[in-house]
Amino acid sequence: KSLDRMQLPKPEERALIAGLFDLSATEARVATLIGQGKSVVEVASLLSSSPGTVRNHLKAVFEKTGVTRQGELAALLARL
Repeated sequence: KSLDRMQLPKPEERALIAGLFDLSATEARVATLIGQGKSVVEVASLLSSSPGTVRNHLKAVFEKTGVTRQGELAALLARL
């Protein structure tokens, strides 16, 4: 479990992304982890959630950031 915690995004990183795109805290966590190249299943595991729930958050992230694919989201976040 401690290894999983080390993979979670830092609060400052989440706050920046949340502020820029008006994301909820959970949406920012999902966006940051997807931006790190993690899969939906990996994100679900890290957040103790289901892949379906992560996909729902990801849909909201896509809508708020204006991207349509995980790769686009990763590229957008890499430019920040």
